[in-house]
Amino acid sequence: MLARALLAQENVAAAQNEVQHAKQLLRDNQDLRQEFEFQITGALVAAKNPLNATAAAKTLAGTVIEAKKFGFVGYQFHARLALGEIEMQLRTPGANAHLNQLQREAGAKGFVLVASKAASATKAEIRGHT
Repeated sequence: MLARALLAQENVAAAQNEVQHAKQLLRDNQDLRQEFEFQITGALVAAKNPLNATAAAKTLAGTVIEAKKFGFVGYQFHARLALGEIEMQLRTPGANAHLNQLQREAGAKGFVLVASKAASATKAEIRGHT
């Protein structure tokens, strides 16, 4: 949580430190929810460095698969949102379509905040090109 708060404040260095600290704490962790939170947050922090964005996207793609496998719909949506944001950053073909699909699916399942953030991410990209 602290890493995400620091990331929202654009304090990337401090967020990276918190991710490293969390990594040590979660080394022997068996709680998938905490692992998913760590993977999502860690990928978002890593992606702030453009050199790490592609690896972060791959991590999130794996997180999506794992969350789906174990039936964690919420974490699946959150990982897909983070992945979509990174894909937009990387200008990956289809990123906008992925976020639009996420918006529809998350909204249909009652994940209104994820749907709203997916819509905002696509609108931010559109505003950036006008």
